[in-house]
Amino acid sequence: MTLDSVDLAGWDGVTVSAVPGGWTANENGVAVATDNMNLPELEAGASRDILTASAGTFTDDRITGANKYRKIAAFSDSLNGITLAGNEVTGVKAGNSGAMLSYYALKKAVDTVDIGSVSFVKDTVLFDGSSAGYDYTGVTALGTDNFDVVYASPDRVAAGDSMTLLKANATLQDMAEQTKRHSYRYTPVAGVTVDGNITGRLTTSKGIVTYTPSANQATKLTFGNVVWKDSGALMTRPANITFAGADVDTSKINFTNVTSLEANQKMTLVSDFGNSVGTIIGTKYKVGTGLEGEGEASLTGSDLIFTTKTGANNLAAQEQTHKTVMAMEAGMALLAAGSEHVGNAMDGLGLAANAGADGTSTAASVGGGASHYETGSHVKSHTWNAAVAVGRNNETKKGSLEYGIFGEYGKGSYTLHSDAGRGDGDGHYAGGGLLARWTNKHNVYTEASFRLGRMSDTASDILHDAAGNGYGYDVHANYFGAHVGIGQVTNYRNGRRLDVYGKYFYTRRKGVSFDAGADHYDLDSVSSSLLRIGARYGTTVKRWNWYGGLAFEYEFDGKSEGTVSTIGNSAAIRAASVKGGSVRGEIGLRMDATKDNPWKADIAIYGYGGKHRGFGGNVTVAYTF
Repeated sequence: MTLDSVDLAGWDGVTVSAVPGGWTANENGVAVATDNMNLPELEAGASRDILTASAGTFTDDRITGANKYRKIAAFSDSLNGITLAGNEVTGVKAGNSGAMLSYYALKKAVDTVDIGSVSFVKDTVLFDGSSAGYDYTGVTALGTDNFDVVYASPDRVAAGDSMTLLKANATLQDMAEQTKRHSYRYTPVAGVTVDGNITGRLTTSKGIVTYTPSANQATKLTFGNVVWKDSGALMTRPANITFAGADVDTSKINFTNVTSLEANQKMTLVSDFGNSVGTIIGTKYKVGTGLEGEGEASLTGSDLIFTTKTGANNLAAQEQTHKTVMAMEAGMALLAAGSEHVGNAMDGLGLAANAGADGTSTAASVGGGASHYETGSHVKSHTWNAAVAVGRNNETKKGSLEYGIFGEYGKGSYTLHSDAGRGDGDGHYAGGGLLARWTNKHNVYTEASFRLGRMSDTASDILHDAAGNGYGYDVHANYFGAHVGIGQVTNYRNGRRLDVYGKYFYTRRKGVSFDAGADHYDLDSVSSSLLRIGARYGTTVKRWNWYGGLAFEYEFDGKSEGTVSTIGNSAAIRAASVKGGSVRGEIGLRMDATKDNPWKADIAIYGYGGKHRGFGGNVTVAYTF
């Protein structure tokens, strides 16, 4: 508390016995003053002596005549969510027949009582403001706009329990009763969530503000990962909460301790639920990471019962299992990106102009891209691929034959998005193959390649069981592929070139198997059967020449399937497919090899739209001997 300066020079004949710290005597030794002296906080109505007169007396008319040493200031006192606000008066006055000068605090005039968020504790007092230092005469209504009650244990709150929000005094007038409803959520047993409301009365009587719950009603029960019980009940309704009329949601019920159930088995979810139930949501149940059956909850007597409708060999695959076949599609996307670089390496070897004196050439292509595949859900992937080739060109009277061998490597990461959530993984492959291209004297060419290798996939937390445990896989499989193509290159007098082509690509990845918890997954082989028809147009007469291309491609297969099984149960996983059409555009710069320059370079970017969306780029370099 800050006290403005007190000038005692006007009290003739007054001397003081002591000068407190921060105070100074005037030049006559009889006047004492202070500037903004810090004084301790006082309870309303309390006072503290600050100066004692050893001769003469202090007089109140000198102090209070013009409120010179009287200060009115706003205050706000808060405790446990209750806030009192208003004004208080402080100042100095004479006491003990003028022998003492005192610092005092008058009553705090309360204007507002605001009730915010409070924690319910039975029979407690949150704010004791009953001292005479508070004057509540100016309070005409309680501020309850932000009033909320937090229940640590709502199942222990019974109708008639109460707590005192504010213990005031007789100056607080009685007010009309208010009814307040406050929501809560709590977990009585693992896997069960109860949402409910507690309705209570807010009363102000005889200077006491009290909150008293009058009803505790559950509105919804949600069942998730719970234990299957052949006998007994999962839970019993708490005596203080009314469940009757509450909704029930079993749409995500997942039994944590079993891998299969027989049809028509019954389990008591809640004993003594009540005589009625609201809307029941959910027609299925899950076991393990992969299987689910049909079942539902119903009220039998006063108990809430769950009944399995299907079991044993009639279980179906859970939606989350779909992510496993989506991952197979992501692996095929990585291999498809690799075929682009095999084609680039072939272009680096395949032109007669690119062959050196002894007919030998080398080429390397490297690049990366990002793709989005619609699979029924969708897969996003980021890939890096490379191919290195060595070839030879043989010139004949009828044309030229380019043939060679190549090695390839690629790696990438992917994200799966489905109704069951997200999954992440990564993969890589390594392999090699043969390639060849025949070009006749009319610039009509045919080409083919064959590739094979091995691919690895790794993922974590792609599947989850009822206990929340995450499962992934680390699988390996062989792949092989081939392509054939035909096209014609037309050279125009103005230094322009048009390449019209049609190409067919076939790729197949072998199936894989892995275990996730008690479930076994068998994922079938995946095949891609892709036809691409397009054209590329550009210049030929400069050292660096530009080109652009447009193609349409159609995937005839691209379907991934599999099964999930546990003891005595097996179910087909919802398939994923990338079947459909896409448009491919490209633009690039190319430097062809010459007799004087053994190097060839090609820099390109490309993009897709349709079933396959994305973009990428690559750099190809060739050297002729």
